[in-house]
Amino acid sequence: MEKRSFTIYNRGERIVGVLTLPWRGAPLVVTCHGFYSTKDSEKYLLVEERFSEAGLGVLRFDFRGCGESNGRFEDTTLSGRLRDLETILDFVKPYTGRVGLLGSSFGGCVALIASAKREEVKATVTLSTSPHMEEVFEKVFEEGGYSWVEAFKGRRDFWEDLKNYNMEEIVGRVSHLLIIQGTLDELVPTSHAEELYNLARNPKKLEIIDGADHTFTDPKDREKAIDISLKWFKKYL
Repeated sequence: MEKRSFTIYNRGERIVGVLTLPWRGAPLVVTCHGFYSTKDSEKYLLVEERFSEAGLGVLRFDFRGCGESNGRFEDTTLSGRLRDLETILDFVKPYTGRVGLLGSSFGGCVALIASAKREEVKATVTLSTSPHMEEVFEKVFEEGGYSWVEAFKGRRDFWEDLKNYNMEEIVGRVSHLLIIQGTLDELVPTSHAEELYNLARNPKKLEIIDGADHTFTDPKDREKAIDISLKWFKKYL
């Protein structure tokens, strides 16, 4: 088992991650954390532990502006995060040719776009992900309660960038997609997960976890989501 921290660069800014590989050439899952999260959340630490025990590699990384990576969080755009993920996918090419993506919320959108673009991505899992991110962010801004909201008020470039991505068309090019959604998600309604499922190509699957919130706070819900994800990747990677 190999586990090491690494640093790579995108447009001169540092991206920091952790790569865990059972062996060189093992199937590898890249995790894409949510909008205001990091690679070191309990969810992704557990993914690393459980997946590596099952023989899958895991790469956790911080998008620029988050965690240990450089950049300003308030400069975040969907395009910027997509560039970060594509930089990571280029980085892992010497290690494996079979990559899976696991993304939460905004990270799920990034994963879906990369899945539609990159042939090395063989399977994808999204958690609490909406094809209507503008609607989700409008809800967040309206209800408040998040410390980062003020930094994004008036960020016209952020909103304009979101409009560059037709998620309906993008998801229509994605297959081998597992969608996991909680019934008590406070930001993304179950109907959005159902829409993702209807848009995607086969094989695909929708898993609804009764009582789970947006971040799968309850350890039992988190464990269930990770178990379901692991089975999906074992099947298709």
